[in-house]
Parts: sequence; C-alpha cells; structure tokens
Amino acid sequence: MPYSNYPEIGKEELLVEHILKDALFLLNSRYNPSPLSDAINQEKPTVKSIVIACNTATAYGKKEIEYLLKHTGINIKVIGVIDAGSKGALECFEKEESGAIAIFATPGTVKSGAYVHTIEKIMEESQYEGDIRILQHGGKGLAESIDNKSGFINTSAEAVYENYLGPSLVDNLYKIDRNLLDVYQFDTTGNQLLYNNTYLRQSDSIQINSVDNYVRYHMVSLTEKLRNSGAEAPLRSVVLGCTHYPYVKDEIEEVLGRLRSIPAYRHLLANTVTLVDPSQNTASELYAYLANTDMLNTPDRERLDDSMFFISIPNRNNTAVSLKETGSFTYEYQYNHRNINELTDYTLIVPFSNQVLSDLQLDQIKRNIPETFKLLIKQL
Repeated sequence: MPYSNYPEIGKEELLVEHILKDALFLLNSRYNPSPLSDAINQEKPTVKSIVIACNTATAYGKKEIEYLLKHTGINIKVIGVIDAGSKGALECFEKEESGAIAIFATPGTVKSGAYVHTIEKIMEESQYEGDIRILQHGGKGLAESIDNKSGFINTSAEAVYENYLGPSLVDNLYKIDRNLLDVYQFDTTGNQLLYNNTYLRQSDSIQINSVDNYVRYHMVSLTEKLRNSGAEAPLRSVVLGCTHYPYVKDEIEEVLGRLRSIPAYRHLLANTVTLVDPSQNTASELYAYLANTDMLNTPDRERLDDSMFFISIPNRNNTAVSLKETGSFTYEYQYNHRNINELTDYTLIVPFSNQVLSDLQLDQIKRNIPETFKLLIKQL
C-alpha cells in the first residue's frame, strides 16, 4: 500500500482491515485471474501456515489474525517478523555486554514500539545484565523509493516537483539538515537529488530522488540520533525492520563504514555493526515449526509447477477508485478517503505477471532472492 503510512495519519483501524483481508485471501481459494477481469477463479489452494513478512503488519495485525483463527476454529500457526528480528538483534550481545541496538524500520513500525517492547521482554526473560540502549529511526521514503512510488521518487523529474512526500528542509520529523550536507554526501548526478538553486547550499528546497540518497540520509540521521542520545557504548546491531531494507544492505554497510572514518562518529559505531535481516530468523522459525509438526514437503517434491505468487492491485473496474495516470491510487484516495467497513473491492488480488510487475522489481527479485525468482519465472 505501503502499510507504514497508515499509522502516521491515524488510520490504524483501516490498516488492520487490510491485514485481515490479506489473511482471508490466504485462507480461501478465490482470486482474480488478471488485472482487468471481473471473473473469479477458485482453484487456489489454502495454506498450512501464515508468515506475516511485513514488520508494520506484524505490529498491528498479528494478534488480530490469531484472534480470527481462534474464533473460526482454524488451527494454523501465524509467524511474524518482529519476534524473530528481536532475537537476532540480541544474538550480537553476550549476557553482560553493553551497547546499542538501532531499530531501522518504517515510520508505522517505529510508532507501534513493537520492537522495543519485544527486545525488552526478551532481555528480561533471558536476564541480560549489560546496559543495552535501544533507539529507533523511521526510514520514511526508503521502501517507497525501492518500490518506485511517486511522491517519494520521480526518475523523470529534472527539477523540484509538487507533491513530494520525502524528507525535506522543512519536515520537522524528517528534516534534511544543511549543516550535515558534507556528511550526507548526496550523489547529485543524474537528478538523484533535486534542488531549486544552482548551488545546493543556497537552495530552499531539496528533494531526495534516488534509493542510494535515501540510504545516505537515513544512516546519517540514525547515527546523529545515537550521538545526541549520549550513548557511551557503541552501536552493535541494526535491525532492518522492513522487508525492503535488506535489498540495500550493501549500501547501508558502505555508509556506516564511511561514518566510522569520521572522528565525530567513530566512537559510536562498533568495529562490526551487524545488520539483522529478520526474514532469516523468521525462515528458521517457520522451518522448525513445519518440521516439528511433520508438515515439510518431501525433499523430492517438484515445486516449480505448483508455487503460486499473487499481488494486490487497484481495481480499475470500480468507478469509485481514484487513480493516477500511472494506474496507481492517488495519495488522497489511498490514505484519506477510504474508511473501515466499506464493502467494496477497491483492490484485486491477481497472479504475478509482467502486467503488474515492473522490470526493476523483477530485477531486484532476481538479484536478491534468486531461488524464489526461479519459482516465480514459471508463472510469468
């Protein structure tokens, strides 16, 4: 949608409704065959477990899905990424060791405080004795730029544009600090940074316009928070609290390495800062559950022909839906105009295809999760 923006504008109930609709889709056999079709296919198999592979959805919807399953008598385990990611963050510490953990997540996940509560609970139960400080930073615009969402990135723009939604000089929560321009080291080539003066420092409008520059902005901002917190022990782990963030893991490590070479930040960063990808811990938890309940597929089972991938898209057949020329929801309709309990299909859930996935998205999947891409390519 992306989900992280709903809590920012007070639409938590609408977010929970989206999450429950996702669960209902997984539990039934219905789907739409193509983006422009009104037909309903009903041969989709149901599932034997649900993994909420979204940090914001885990924070706001895991308990609600479990409640739904309990009261419908469906015995299916629900696994979320926050428990797994929290355990991964603490694996970097000995029981008596001190240091800092950074939760780098979407603004929605940060607002929920779910990671902080979970880490503190694990620390108490496991009797950690060190002074472990937890700080959070919301990565506004990073996931959206990876998804090529307008308002956060505009690859065709050659100058500052209206309706920009990312960090800026006047955003109180996500402010671009002129005093840190030398530290950000934004890449200004190829319109990756947009500003309205010949000279960057003299511009009164600056817009981030590339994934790489979003990473630079947020890693510097996170480290600045750590510096201003008065932390004495260094940062040892960063939880990549959004499923998109591992796609830019190399870029994050590069920026942290550069910041470590700056005297003002050197003492704040451990020699090795572990980037925790909660999906790895989640996969281990899922595997253990399926193995313990004897639900693993047999090793020789052919998966290439029966794996199915779906995505939700705007329903162009619904005249009430407001769309941009690109076919995506307008921001106002997506976040402000809709309310809970509106019994209308404003989205369709369709199989992955070249109609609904861009070349950029397919390339990211191919590079970052090649085994999944082998399964997916059979469906395209």
